[in-house]
Order: sequence, then C-alpha cells, then structure tokens
Amino acid sequence: MISKMIPAASAAIASLLIASSAQAVYVTGFGDKPGDFPFVVSSGGVNQELEGQDGWYDSLDPNKVSYLASVDGNNVGAIGGTYFNATNVTTYVGHDYSGGLLNTAFNVDFNITQSSIAFPGADNFGWTFVDDTGSNVVLSLVFSVDPVDSTKYNVGWSSGAGVTSTTASFFASTDVHLSLTFAGSGADATFDAQFQALDLGGLPIGPSVGFSDTLIGAAGTQLGSFNATWTKTGGPGDNFMSFDNVSIPEPTGLALAGVALGGMLVRRRRA
Repeated sequence: MISKMIPAASAAIASLLIASSAQAVYVTGFGDKPGDFPFVVSSGGVNQELEGQDGWYDSLDPNKVSYLASVDGNNVGAIGGTYFNATNVTTYVGHDYSGGLLNTAFNVDFNITQSSIAFPGADNFGWTFVDDTGSNVVLSLVFSVDPVDSTKYNVGWSSGAGVTSTTASFFASTDVHLSLTFAGSGADATFDAQFQALDLGGLPIGPSVGFSDTLIGAAGTQLGSFNATWTKTGGPGDNFMSFDNVSIPEPTGLALAGVALGGMLVRRRRA
C-alpha cells in the first residue's frame, strides 16, 4: 500500500523542496508538491502513464512500462509490475538532463515491492545515467534481488561493461532515499552513493549504507539523461519500483538537497 507521510514530516520536507526547487535543475513530486508540473495521475479510474508527461519518456512506447499512482493524496511515479512480459530485457523510463558530470547530485526516494512469486520470480531495478550522445552509459546503479533472501536487494554498479558488486543492500517494501554525488579527481570522476532507509514518517532508520568508486577518464563527461530501469529476469516477477521527490540541484544547492531526505511517498505495508 502507498500512503502519505505523517503531517509534521510532510510539512518539513515540503518546505525543503520549495527552497531547493529555486536552485534545482530538475525537481518533482509528481504533482503534489508546490510548483510541480500538473501530472494527470488517473483518468476514469485508470492509472495514467508517466511517459509523455513533463518530459518523461520510456524505451518501449507505446507499450506501457511506466505509470503514475496516487494514494492518500501522495503521487508517485512507478515502473515494473506486469505491464511488459518479455524476459531478460531491460526497459526504462527517463528524463533529459543536460549538465557536466562533475559536481552533479541526484536525489530520489524509492521503494521496490517484494514479488509475490517465488525466487527467482523477482525483477531487478536501478538508476542509470547516460551521456549527452545518448549512446554511452556513464553509471548504472543495479538493484538485484538476493538469491538467498528474496526480501533483500543487493546494490551493484556498472559503467557499461559488467557489474561490480558492493556491500550495500536494502530491503524490499522499504522506503529508501538515494543520494548520489559526483566529483573530480584529475581526468577521472568519483561518485558516492548513499542509501538511507526511512520509516513511515519519512525519518531515517539506522545509519545509511553506501559506497564510493571511480569512473576512469570521465571528468569531462556531459550528462544527457537519467533513467529508472527495470530488468525482467528469466523468472519474471510482479514487483515494481515506485519513486518520488526526484531532484537534481544546482551545485550551489547540493547541501540543501542532501538535507531533504524522504519526502516520500511509497509507504507499503504487507497485508
């Protein structure tokens, strides 16, 4: 189930988003935050596609791989579920972003539901950043269901060839805030990815987990887009990833955006 934050947390996050949006390259709460694009979430009781609204697009249009949802007045974007049935294929919903890699930051709250289908019936998700040519993956964060514990997702990363494992992980059906930052190191770029679990009020649960690494020769890279990815595995599942509070602040607004954890969003309670 998707539910809204408790009012106190919601008001605090809303005020931070208003302040950060003044210095943001792109920010959205999918229509329920002040200043948002007026997304059409549903029509005639049917959830509408995210693709085609406010510059969002997906890789399989006109197939429906992304959508919007609203519960208790809280809007979220989503990808996954049972809308697309091919296996071992990665699809995405994305948005253009033009800017240099260095000093770029990306923030989002997300929640991956647990699949009701027995392992390996669970799909994988992630976030990918592509350069301005549209042809080269700069960084992919890959969230793969754990082969032993299907309630857990392990985090890996890739810059186009193979996936590097990390010690970071998070649990399914849990709200998570991702904070991703890039910096320079000579001709190379470094990145730091932090994952913070959130409670139903949008407040942190325990310490964050994360990792840092280097993108060789990437310091001069210009970004062109960011994408939420969905990989249908060989044993496809019915899980999906919801996301909210997407924000790419101007470099001067990075500190503020980092404070704005979890205005979320996708609170799911198991039945």
